[in-house]
Amino acid sequence: MATHPAYKLEWTTGEDNSLLVSVGTGASATPRVYGNFVDTLKSLPDNLMYISLVDQDINCRIFGYCAYGA
Repeated sequence: MATHPAYKLEWTTGEDNSLLVSVGTGASATPRVYGNFVDTLKSLPDNLMYISLVDQDINCRIFGYCAYGA
């Protein structure tokens, strides 16, 4: 978004010209045993936040340069 001409922010592209710092969304462990539909729905927000965290971490590592962390 910051480099796309449509948004008129005009940031310069390239690894040396930008820095992305991820502060995370938080993650919480949820039990892997779901007794019924209600329990499954209760844990849905935590599970969606966790998969978001994993997805963004993978995207940053594939398309970016990871300076810290395994």
